[in-house]
Amino acid sequence: IAVAIWATAGPADNQSDAATTFPPLPNPSTTASAKPVLQEKLSLHTAVGFATFVALTRARFGTTLVESAALYPDYASVNIATAANPRHTERWYFAKGYQGTPSKGTIGADSALIDVAKVDTAAMISAIKRSPSVLGVQSVSPTSVIHGSGEGVPAVAIYVSTVFP
Repeated sequence: IAVAIWATAGPADNQSDAATTFPPLPNPSTTASAKPVLQEKLSLHTAVGFATFVALTRARFGTTLVESAALYPDYASVNIATAANPRHTERWYFAKGYQGTPSKGTIGADSALIDVAKVDTAAMISAIKRSPSVLGVQSVSPTSVIHGSGEGVPAVAIYVSTVFP
């Protein structure tokens, strides 16, 4: 059973603007060429782990704007808009930093970019911890946190699955 808790951010009257306006993205030639790699995987559902993820995203791409980020306890799948065309994305695997070769995609017309550096980390961690009891589920398997957009505004969804014997 999967259940989601949604929290949206941003004023509702800006929904149409969020879907069509993209901030300028950094030029790839000016971003850091070094690819930071960690010795161990991060615990992305902690304040320290999430802050390190944000810092490594900024170091690798020169931005913290993403189309979406699916954060699991120790890895993530992140869609980052490209500087050449903000309607195009690269999907990256993140575990000990950004690894491998990204797959390519596009951003939907109703999607907004999310600045993961502006996420209220304390609220996110609190929602992760409270979600099983709020939803009345036990024996929770790994939870996932999805940063994306809902109806053209940034949103965070926390998914909790139960384990059946």
